[in-house]
Amino acid sequence: MADGGPMCRACAPRAEGLLRVHLGTLRALDQGLRLPEGRLDRLALPPGALREARWLLARFSRFHLGIELRSERFLDEIMPAAESAPA
Repeated sequence: MADGGPMCRACAPRAEGLLRVHLGTLRALDQGLRLPEGRLDRLALPPGALREARWLLARFSRFHLGIELRSERFLDEIMPAAESAPA
């Protein structure tokens, strides 16, 4: 989808190049944006949601910035439980 953003199951078959992300992952990311910085430690994501969120944010940053961030590789090294692609 050219503009990005979530898409419902009814509309998804008509689009190409979509990334499947669970609603719970999107809600967790939204909640993370709304929490004050001092309370972000209260945001807990299950391993599957963490994998999806990291994968989605990596794809987002690569698309918009045109490069892979060095911090992405660093996070991959220190957080081995989060795979590079969603389950």
